[in-house]
Amino acid sequence: MNAEQRRDRRQYPTIRDRVTQAYYEHGRFCAFHPPLCLSVSIVCFLFLAFPTISRFRLPVSSPMDVHWTTGSLEKENGPDWLQLAPAAYLQQIVIRAGVEPWNPNVLNAEQSVRGPISRAFSAIEKLRSVPGLSAACLHVQRPASTLPIPEKDCLLIAPTYFWNDTMEQFLEDTNVVSTVFSPPCAPSLCIRDLLLGMPAGMTGIKQRFQTNRKRNIDFGLTLFFHEYNEKVIESLRSALDHEFTRVQSAAQDESTFVHVFYRPRKYFADYFPLLFSYLVFALYLYYSASKFEMVSSRAGLALAAAFTIAATLLSTAGVSAYLDLQPSLWGAEVFPYLALILGLENILVITKAVVYTPPSLDVASRIAHGLSHEGYTLTKYFILELIFLSVGFVTGVPEIQQFCQFAFVGLVADFFMQLFFYVPCLALDLHRLGDEEKKRFSLLLLTCKVPQLGTFPAVNCPVKRLWPSLFERARKRRVKRTLSESRIDENLIEASEGNDKKKTHRRSASSLKCAFDDNGKPVQSTVSARRLRIMYFIARTRFFQRTLMVLFALWVIWLGFIVRRNLPENGANSTETSRFGVSQRLLETAPQEWGEWQRRTFKWWPVLFAEYNLTLSGHYITYLPPIVVKAAIPPNDPMLFPIKGKETNGSKETKREHVKEAPNELRSRIEWLELQLRVYMVVCLFCVLTIVILFLLYACFWGQWRNGWKFHNNASIAEELAQQHAKSKNFSESVPLKLVGHRFPVEMVFACGPRNEIIVSICQDGKVIFWDEVTGEKRQLLNRNRALPTGNSTQQDTQEPTEITDPTPNSDSTKTTTKSSPKTPIETLPSIWCANADERVLVLGCADGSIEVGSLERAKLLGVYLQSQSGVGHIKIKNDFLVLARLAGTVESLKIDYTDSEPLRIRSIRQLCQAPAHQKPITVLECASKCFITASHDHTEGMAA
Repeated sequence: MNAEQRRDRRQYPTIRDRVTQAYYEHGRFCAFHPPLCLSVSIVCFLFLAFPTISRFRLPVSSPMDVHWTTGSLEKENGPDWLQLAPAAYLQQIVIRAGVEPWNPNVLNAEQSVRGPISRAFSAIEKLRSVPGLSAACLHVQRPASTLPIPEKDCLLIAPTYFWNDTMEQFLEDTNVVSTVFSPPCAPSLCIRDLLLGMPAGMTGIKQRFQTNRKRNIDFGLTLFFHEYNEKVIESLRSALDHEFTRVQSAAQDESTFVHVFYRPRKYFADYFPLLFSYLVFALYLYYSASKFEMVSSRAGLALAAAFTIAATLLSTAGVSAYLDLQPSLWGAEVFPYLALILGLENILVITKAVVYTPPSLDVASRIAHGLSHEGYTLTKYFILELIFLSVGFVTGVPEIQQFCQFAFVGLVADFFMQLFFYVPCLALDLHRLGDEEKKRFSLLLLTCKVPQLGTFPAVNCPVKRLWPSLFERARKRRVKRTLSESRIDENLIEASEGNDKKKTHRRSASSLKCAFDDNGKPVQSTVSARRLRIMYFIARTRFFQRTLMVLFALWVIWLGFIVRRNLPENGANSTETSRFGVSQRLLETAPQEWGEWQRRTFKWWPVLFAEYNLTLSGHYITYLPPIVVKAAIPPNDPMLFPIKGKETNGSKETKREHVKEAPNELRSRIEWLELQLRVYMVVCLFCVLTIVILFLLYACFWGQWRNGWKFHNNASIAEELAQQHAKSKNFSESVPLKLVGHRFPVEMVFACGPRNEIIVSICQDGKVIFWDEVTGEKRQLLNRNRALPTGNSTQQDTQEPTEITDPTPNSDSTKTTTKSSPKTPIETLPSIWCANADERVLVLGCADGSIEVGSLERAKLLGVYLQSQSGVGHIKIKNDFLVLARLAGTVESLKIDYTDSEPLRIRSIRQLCQAPAHQKPITVLECASKCFITASHDHTEGMAA
């Protein structure tokens, strides 16, 4: 790939680059504002998990199991709980009524509701006249309360109790709709829905009607029996036939019996296996985190991880309660453990990616680079899991659909909590690291495989453009926050830029096998723990996520195609049907037309029975086949017109509302505010997801487009990055590049060239490599091959380095170049003890006393100066002059003469002076404008002009 193709690729980043950039920016945001992220995540968690926290009703306590039969109440071949006697028999009477014919010029929307509701009084009058009803019905008694439900006698729930089961109050009510919607709805039970016999949204009754048209209103009467008496049921049907018209079901509702079993209530002991699993997970994570050795608080991270997964489960349960999701028994019992496994895997991945970044970086850069390294993989598997759930949802199998809905909510909650709760906790932990710990962790990382860090443009906050005054105080502290926490300020930065880099590192005889601490004790690598290696392998390969996706696919195929194919058709024999143990998740296969009304009332009856000090825990109730009737109300029916007399509370409130009626816009606003809590939850959840998606789109696309425009306006990508770097001086964005090319420990690294664009590294093996300062790519390897003369010759080979072998003693101006002819290469190159460079050449001081001069442009030797066998320990270069200090304590000054032609070549290397400066090896050599200064092991200093 040439440079032009690489430039085009960087101008138009791929999806992977955009996702990586988004995670990088999110990491910096969480690192700079951890309290804000934690506050947002905790508030969202409390809001979503409020039903679970307030009632401690987890999805694993899904209250029911359902079995249906057709034809009779035969209990053979059914579940074990069906062999017991039911707690009650429930008879629903569904009434569908409407005013016919409808005259919009005479009648109003309130009368379209008043007329059908009035038929509830007629139906109750017929029911109470049935002989034997009082003996068969379920008798209850409770103390007086404000709830509009029966206090004693037969348990009969009907809309008439909105008016205390009194016809006079109904006739005096001037606004029936307002009275119906006056009782408040509690999270556990809505009295309005209970009295109407079905959810208000299914009845056709609305709090505000926008049009005046004909409407059919549906509602139900619910009658409870303590025993099943077929004669009484037939008498009920006969009594209703005198007043209403029977509606025949298109399916088999008249012969379908539904049994709803309420499992025993969950107590703390029932949740013990789940709580114990999470406790074991926290202890295991703490025990494994102790092997990280690169975090501040292992117990804190373990607790944060456990809270993240527990919050995911509680939030999922709360959202399911808001959205009325009832997961199947299998999915409800298994999902908490699936969330535990997936959460552990993702947390390990995030933790490993962050802690295995160089501790010399600031915390924001460590978090950002760690997330960017694993962000694409996290997103890929997250999207794959959502795709698997979507495919499972479109199979049409109710059991699979309910599990997919529940798991979808859980995955989104888990992803949100990991990015907005666990990542800020990890940032706070890294903020607590001290300098000594960072130093120790840096030594640990020497023997670990650290991933290569990417390069990203500076993050610009969009709020900064709107309110720049908010960032003035932060701008004053910008340098201290972005200098990798090294506690240096602008003065130290400028001073360090003006000082020369020291490159006279002494050669060490030992190779780096392990890292050592301050006391000289070896520090063991974190990857030595077998358990941690196994955990990293599982997390790196996403073993659990892949396995669970495969198992989910097999489960969908088995349940959606194999089991579904073997299910009996509608109307099959009840004995064959019961063998499959059909439950609520497959109740849609029952031959029912009105079954949805029954399913929406399953959760009401435990709360209703609790009002009478009765319990359904561990018992079941039986839904008898519903009785569906219809009625037509003539427009001149007297029930359509209220009596002008005593006003009820509802009518008084209505009159006040009409007196203070607001304009249409305000009325629309009131309608919006009075929607059910479920709609609020859906809108809030949609807003949260939309904000997250918009943030990702902004981070992925808008910033990249802006950067693309900048790239097109500049000559090259390298110049653009250099300009941004020089303008912002953002040290945290100057991410160290990983330069790989040496097999032995590197002893010297420095920058040289006209603009310091070349990085030179020298290892113990004597290998010299030139690197690109911007991209970190390996430019060239210095060719140090020498050639020694084998005979006398008068011709000089211009392709070989000039070799200075025998200069004239005490001569300051004599040219002492020995020309060579046939040459043989030296097999063993001498070790390099010191080095220095200017804009054109690199000078190396070797252990055999020689001086090598190489070209930075061509990466080959130009000349070799060899006079003494004493090794060169220090060397300084200034223009064409060299000052070197040998191991014997002598100091020499040399002059290099270059040719005027290109490419650059050396004509000669001359010795200007030589003086014994010290009696022991020289340790320091510094050059001033007109003199040089030395220091030695003999405790003396020398200065010469």
